[in-house]
Amino acid sequence: MAKASVRAADSKSLQAHERLNFRLGPYTYEIVRAASGGGLYSVSDGGRSISAALGWAFGVGEAGETCVFARAGILYESQVSYFPILKALDVTPGHLIPYPQTLQRRWGVHWTPLRPSAALGATTLLPRRVANSIRSI
Repeated sequence: MAKASVRAADSKSLQAHERLNFRLGPYTYEIVRAASGGGLYSVSDGGRSISAALGWAFGVGEAGETCVFARAGILYESQVSYFPILKALDVTPGHLIPYPQTLQRRWGVHWTPLRPSAALGATTLLPRRVANSIRSI
């Protein structure tokens, strides 16, 4: 578990892909590699878009990679994850959210250090230093 997370800038998936897209109904999800090496996550409904810098990538092994980011001091788990076997983004495990909904609801799932996460496989205890560094991005 010691290597189950990395800063987004150190994510091999982000380093290997300049741009990743996924469409679900009227919503488009995109992760773009930033010049700094990290990533920018955005969701669009075709008319409006919201975005945030990615903080950390979790599950950096073979199964998939889910990103955590902060917006207005709140941590979120991205609605989409990268799956190496697909070489693409798809819905993060446990994130079955039917549409239509607001763009804000499509953004991500509010994430706290003790929230059970299907993407991470179990209850996740996020170290305080990780939570603080994500919030500071």
